[in-house]
Amino acid sequence: MVCFCHFSWSVGVQSKMSARGGKKKATKLSRSSRAGVIFPVGRMMRYLRTGTHKYRIGMGAPVYMAAVIEYLAAEILELAGNAARDNKKGRITPRHIKLAVANDEELNQLLRGVTISNGGVLPRIHPELLSKKRGGRVKVDSQAPAPEKRDERPKTKKPVKSVKKVKGKRGRKPKVSGVRPVDRVCRPGNKYQRVGEDRQELDM
Repeated sequence: MVCFCHFSWSVGVQSKMSARGGKKKATKLSRSSRAGVIFPVGRMMRYLRTGTHKYRIGMGAPVYMAAVIEYLAAEILELAGNAARDNKKGRITPRHIKLAVANDEELNQLLRGVTISNGGVLPRIHPELLSKKRGGRVKVDSQAPAPEKRDERPKTKKPVKSVKKVKGKRGRKPKVSGVRPVDRVCRPGNKYQRVGEDRQELDM
């Protein structure tokens, strides 16, 4: 019994000992590798502790924070890579990141107060400044032009002086005794009128 116990103890010691006689060191795994994320969990824990000394921070908070930031970074880099490919560039620049954020509705709402250095501005051309096709119809504004202001002062009509036409000797008409000339009213739209006495003389 004694020999058997001594043999089993010696076998257990040899299994734990390495070839050189020391113990095997267990490989240390970081919290990021254990959580399956790329961003550092320990650094996120340190950032959470700064400024929040009076709060207790759970062990899952930095892991959750690292996973969220990693997802956002991957989403922005994917859209920025598509923008760089569209512009036939092999390197992502701040300009591509600016375009990627602006073209996505959710990212634009999230980062609406963020200024990206060397990002430039969004391209926008007013539709009226775009060149129109030749031969096309020109669009007419639906709004009518404003009416011109007229003077409210009443205009006084100047009296028209009747001018007598003087004819030469050849153009004179012979006078007829007992017949008066026809009275006319110089107004547009009115017919010629005769005096009653003239009508009686002409009827006779």
